[in-house]
Amino acid sequence: MKDEQLAIIKSMETMDLYEAREAALDIVATFPAKTLNQKLRNQKLEEDISVTKKSADVYGIMWRCYLASEGLRVDGSEWNKHYG
Repeated sequence: MKDEQLAIIKSMETMDLYEAREAALDIVATFPAKTLNQKLRNQKLEEDISVTKKSADVYGIMWRCYLASEGLRVDGSEWNKHYG
């Protein structure tokens, strides 16, 4: 994940909901989607982001994506099972 994407993620908590959703979906669009699993993961992320009720929830989803991209994924966690 790029540094400018990380800066956007860090500011999502203070954005309004629609702005945070739009920024998150723009970032998810940059994720690799070469395999079926990657396409399904991205689709799940897009769906979950689209139904969030608060920008803090969007922030939480994207922060976990960032941690996973840095190798800090927790094997066996509910999040990893859902998006893994």
